[in-house]
Amino acid sequence: LKQEHPTLRMSQLKQLLKKEWMKSPDNPFNKPTKAYNQGSVLPQNVPANVEDSDHDED
Repeated sequence: LKQEHPTLRMSQLKQLLKKEWMKSPDNPFNKPTKAYNQGSVLPQNVPANVEDSDHDED
């Protein structure tokens, strides 16, 4: 980066580097996120008909 822009100050180089990093595909924050309710995240051994234990059964 310094070879491409030899006249820039250190702070300007840091800003340029940050700007390039924000656009980079290597940046993990640029990757698309999965939907919150996706089924692959759920545990496999939990029965589907489990009721909440908060309900009182009289």
